[in-house]
Amino acid sequence: MWCVAKVSATDAQMQAFLDANCGSLDCGQINPGGTCFEPNTVRNHASYALDLYYRNNGVCNADIGTPAATNPCKCYGVYVINPNLWEMQISMSAMECQALDKG
Repeated sequence: MWCVAKVSATDAQMQAFLDANCGSLDCGQINPGGTCFEPNTVRNHASYALDLYYRNNGVCNADIGTPAATNPCKCYGVYVINPNLWEMQISMSAMECQALDKG
């Protein structure tokens, strides 16, 4: 499962989440020059941060986040939350993250 921004979340709500949480999360990948900066939209950046928050805290923010069955990790570069849990697979258009079998 992943956590992404709800369709109903406003730009103001998503920006507030980024402002409140990127000090304690490693949001460097969505900053200018980061591998997930593009597409440069508050919704994409918030989805990245929401999933990062979920991975670190085990909770998908219910106010602006929603669980997703499909992987939102489609950035042009590297999106590594925990290198022990994720492997990277390169496609022609983007990076795709896939959970590793812990067995």
